[in-house]
Amino acid sequence: MKKSLILILIVSIIAGIIVIFTVGFNLKVTTKAHQEITVNIGEEYKNNDIKQIAKEAIGTDVEVQKTGDFEDQAVISANEITREQVTEIANKLNEKYGKEISADSITIKDVPATKISEMFLPQISSFIIATLVIFVYFAIRYKKQGIIKVLATAVIGLGLLELLVSSFIALFRIPVGQNIVSIIYITYGIAMIGITTMFENKAKELKAEEDNKKKK
Repeated sequence: MKKSLILILIVSIIAGIIVIFTVGFNLKVTTKAHQEITVNIGEEYKNNDIKQIAKEAIGTDVEVQKTGDFEDQAVISANEITREQVTEIANKLNEKYGKEISADSITIKDVPATKISEMFLPQISSFIIATLVIFVYFAIRYKKQGIIKVLATAVIGLGLLELLVSSFIALFRIPVGQNIVSIIYITYGIAMIGITTMFENKAKELKAEEDNKKKK
């Protein structure tokens, strides 16, 4: 059973790596190169209502974000937006909210793709510092298990789990955007908890062996 599970994980990682380097991740609309429009609705609204209107005019791959000081404006993003679609959206919004939004006042903006690496830049320094501090703690706390062995285990364990999660994201085509940062950090936390637990269990075993030797 254990060997079968390990085999499945290895195959998943290999398959995920192949998908990442051939097809790539399933990027959200706002992460890849896209077009967007900003519509001033002039009152509070529900995202789902605007998204439904945008879907009817543009298609299914649409995202809506609130903006403006009073969150009364909507940024509608899609792979491509035409003037005809803008007119349809304006008409539907006027009908729903009783407004007089002019399609001519709405500008279609081209937005370049966001590199996934850029999402991590704001947190990268704190991430590195935290990791170094944890590794120093591991080296001191579990030095009886061998400093090199402890650090190598921590690096390999952390790397494999992050790689496994990335593989699953690629294989199951989970939409990737700003959420990838949260996913990576959650995985990081889970990995550190698992690695610490493993080291603690080993430390207890070594202590028990030492106590037995003293008794003899």
